[in-house]
Parts: sequence; structure tokens; C-alpha cells
Amino acid sequence: MTEKTIISIIVPVYNVEKYLLDCLNSIAKQNLHNVEVLLINDGSTDKSGDICQKFVNKYDYFKMIEQKNGGLSSARNTGLSNASGEYVQFIDSDDILTEGSVDKILNYINFYKPDTLKIGFDRFTENIPDTNGVNKNSVIFESGYQSLQKLMENIYDNYSWSYIAKKKIYTKNHIVFPEGRNYEDMATTYKILANSQYCLILNEKLYLYRIREGSISNHKNKKNAEDLLKSLNEVKNYFEQHNINIFIGNFITYYSLLGFKENNKARNFWVKYISANIGRKQFKNLRLRYKIAIILFKLNLYSLIIRLRSKAG
Repeated sequence: MTEKTIISIIVPVYNVEKYLLDCLNSIAKQNLHNVEVLLINDGSTDKSGDICQKFVNKYDYFKMIEQKNGGLSSARNTGLSNASGEYVQFIDSDDILTEGSVDKILNYINFYKPDTLKIGFDRFTENIPDTNGVNKNSVIFESGYQSLQKLMENIYDNYSWSYIAKKKIYTKNHIVFPEGRNYEDMATTYKILANSQYCLILNEKLYLYRIREGSISNHKNKKNAEDLLKSLNEVKNYFEQHNINIFIGNFITYYSLLGFKENNKARNFWVKYISANIGRKQFKNLRLRYKIAIILFKLNLYSLIIRLRSKAG
């Protein structure tokens, strides 16, 4: 009798030979009972494909799917289409799982059976941090509505790899990652939570997020700003169409200011956009930090403050 696959771990891979071994070794060291690992080689031109093949040859639960380069969203969507697990977990190919994280996630899934499970993470550059003993017993039970509310308040992050959700949430609600668009997590995570009844929040740091030069998230450009605008408008429309009564002003403010940072030549546009979406009533309901940010932005002091903060370290 074939054992049921509980989690499909999806790893999009594109030209990351420098970091890929760290990532795949961190997965291979886990207890992967009832788990499959899908390596989506998105047209890599370096040795990433060869590294993936070595893991496929060595471990039965590793599988590789090769495709022409289509970008991160395309690779994630391919993984979703081929996943056989009840839950899906995304891992970026330059990041690392902490020791025993999959076992812990499986235990929580088997016992509580949440629609979505959110895991804690830590950032690092070169030196891998020690996460042993950090927030071991910090667990929160929430409705999807409560988690969505915290996402809109920017209390929760948007990273897709920090949310492990039932595959049927994606398939039944036609949730896919927007191909050809950056900040694809922002365009997807809110839909996952909006369609989750029951969420489990683990504050324990089970995932290590590598900060590196040259990554999309660290490369500012006009396209990033345009993609942010598309996603912002989609979020507004989605809430209206589904009659979701959650205040989204903090979310709009945060990503509007981020859009300005991505393309600071478009200040006038973002001032008008914020003004059109954040009226007096919405402004009153904003978190204090965003009220101050909007005031500084409209006074054309926001960029100066950002520069001073970055110089200060």
C-alpha cells in the first residue's frame, strides 16, 4: 500500500549553484517520511541542474522537473500542478530549513490539521544563525480572518515560504502565482488566508532566509513599482468582490511607500495614489508609524528620512 504524501516541498531552482547545496542538504537531513521534494529546474544554465540530479539519484523522495525559464512564479505553479501532497511548502533555493523543522511541521499538521500553518524565520547573510531554543513553545491558533487581518496590518509577513497551506486551497480557489510579475508573494498570500478557516501560527524559527546581493527583492527598478501597483489594485478589488470587511489602509500605505522606493521618480503618482485611497477616515485608522510616514511623504521629507536612517545603520 502506497503511503499518503502529506507535504509536497516545492523548490524553484534557477542558477543558484553557489547556494543550492546548502538548501538541499538542509532538506535531505530532515525526516521526510510522507514527504516529497519537487525540484523545479527553471532552465538553469549553470550547474544547478546537475546538483539537483545528484539528489534525485541519491534520495527516492527527491524528484526533478525541468522546464524552460519562466521565472519564479512559473516554477512555483509547475510545482503546484505536480504536487501530490495534502499540503504544499515552498522553499527558495538559496534558503535553509532548520534542523528537525519538517518533523515539527508534520507533528503540528497531523495533530491540529490546520488549513494553513505559518512558520517563523530568521534572516542571515553568510553565517547561519543558531535558532535552537528560540520561541520553542510559542503557538497561536487563529481563524483565517484573524490572520488575514494581521497580514493587512503588516503584522504578518507576505513570504510564501512562511505559509504551508493545504493544496486544495490553491486548486479550489484557482490561486496561482502571477507569472512575469515580481513581488508575487504579495499577490497570493492574502488569498490563501482569505480561504482558510483555521490557521496555526508557529513563532519558532524553522526557516532561514538568506539576504544576498542581486536578488529580486534587493534590486530596485521601475518594473517592481509597476508590479506592486498591479497587486495593490488586485487586493482592493478582491476585498470588494468578496465582501471582506477588513481595513486594508495599512497594507496600501506600506506597499505604496515601497513602490515609491522602487521608483522614486514617480513620487507625484504615489502621492496621488495614497491620497485617493487613504481618506480622512482611513487615515485615522492607520497605525501611527504609517500616519507619520504619509505626512513625511507628502511633505517630501520621506526620502531624506530613509537616507538618514540607512546612514545611521
